[in-house]
Amino acid sequence: VLVIAENMAWIIGIDPKFKYIDEYLMFMNMHFGKKIDQYLAKEAKDAGEQKDYDNACIHFRASLCVKPDYLDSMYGYARTCRKMYEESNNETYIGKFKAEAFDYFELTTEIHPRFAQGFYYLGYMYLNMGLYAKAKAAWDTFLSKSRNGKDKKEIKSRIKQIALPLE
Repeated sequence: VLVIAENMAWIIGIDPKFKYIDEYLMFMNMHFGKKIDQYLAKEAKDAGEQKDYDNACIHFRASLCVKPDYLDSMYGYARTCRKMYEESNNETYIGKFKAEAFDYFELTTEIHPRFAQGFYYLGYMYLNMGLYAKAKAAWDTFLSKSRNGKDKKEIKSRIKQIALPLE
């Protein structure tokens, strides 16, 4: 049963619009309970730590099929996409994963507005697109929500660096 469920997770993680997704999710819930999203997210995190980013993305996406607003999977998927494009030299690949990371960082901040780190990375996404006002707004939100002194110091420095283009 575990092997079947793992293969089902791969299929829905690769193709979240797979026509039998509801049946696959029902099977996984029946055999593994309501915490299947957490299990899939843990598998994704473990794969990411091993730099197996394709596997990590697939498991995060499968987890999001189970629970679309699961913070750990949304944020983890966005971070993994970011890692993938940062480590690539293929422009098409970079563009696709950069867009996916941006979408999920933005979605994370919309669905989980109290989660500071989403704003941290969203600010960098805006900065890289030359959207300085949006970067500053995201980082101002991050500063108001974060308790991480090191990251706050870094972002304050970044805001100072973009002060001139904002004028």
